[in-house]
Amino acid sequence: MNKTEGTDNEAASVDAKNQEAVTEAVSGGTPYDDAFRTMTNDCADLLIFVVNEIFKTKYSAGARVVFGQNEHFISAMDGGVSKRVTDSSFTIVDEFGTARGKYLIECQSTPDSSMLIRVFEYATQAALDDSVISANRMTVVLPNAAVLYLRSGRGTPEKMEIELVTSGGTVVFDISVMKMTDYDLDSIFGRKLYFLIPFYLFNREKDFKECENDDERLAGLLGEVSRLVSRLDAAVEEKELTAYQRRIILEMGKVVLRQLARNYRRVKEGAERIMGGKVIDLEVRRIFQEGDRSRLMIDAKAMLEDGLEPERVARILKVTEEELAQLTGNAAGNAVGNAASNAVGNAPM
Repeated sequence: MNKTEGTDNEAASVDAKNQEAVTEAVSGGTPYDDAFRTMTNDCADLLIFVVNEIFKTKYSAGARVVFGQNEHFISAMDGGVSKRVTDSSFTIVDEFGTARGKYLIECQSTPDSSMLIRVFEYATQAALDDSVISANRMTVVLPNAAVLYLRSGRGTPEKMEIELVTSGGTVVFDISVMKMTDYDLDSIFGRKLYFLIPFYLFNREKDFKECENDDERLAGLLGEVSRLVSRLDAAVEEKELTAYQRRIILEMGKVVLRQLARNYRRVKEGAERIMGGKVIDLEVRRIFQEGDRSRLMIDAKAMLEDGLEPERVARILKVTEEELAQLTGNAAGNAVGNAASNAVGNAPM
């Protein structure tokens, strides 16, 4: 790449960041915030692996995430009140029902100094929510805090600190930093950081302009997206993920993609086509919470709609093909019929 191309790519990246800053100022958030919150709400279990990665904890798969209040109203010096919405404030409860730690994780597309203020506001409000008052003493516990930076550069810190100076001494509140640029596909899948997958294409953002104008580079990028989807499929088959989680991950990946690659039609359309899948509406999410059978049914339909053969779906879910047909109504039968029709249509005359 020559110097001019590098300058163009950097300028395009700056323009994208500026547009996102305007969007955030006007609407109070970006599509990246929406994707992060949806992942937090619908794939909460996957946060446990993120916590283990950031804070070097060893929570097992049997641990649970319990959310705290995510909206707080902050009083300003002029007497006004403003609402603050935190991306994720939660407690992890172990398999025995014991609360093991409070956490606050924020997501930011571009590093800026306002993040320290936001984390301090959120952390102190979360601490007040669970404060304990006894006689003339109030005890507050600040959560373990971290920021996930979707973009980062030479100036992005490895950690941040808030220094609290009191009459009784000085205390430093550490804020851990997680950078998307530190994780490739092998480390994401190897460490079960599935939560990060919707944001993976931030790592390739700087290549979008070249990919848009170069067929070979575009094929390389789309091949990487295809491998990502294949590894997600394998994770479902190996029971590391449910098909429902896979669909949410890809749905949120497309939300991120449409914003991130909005100026690169070929990149956006090609990657979106590979990600596939239909949008999961709120009613499906509600049904998913109703029980194991509903969960199994949604897993089955999701895999069938994404083109997996009924025989393979039945094997993954450990049910018979007859049970699969009962779970999905006509979906499995239609899939078999379509496969048969395609086979006949493709047969040599």
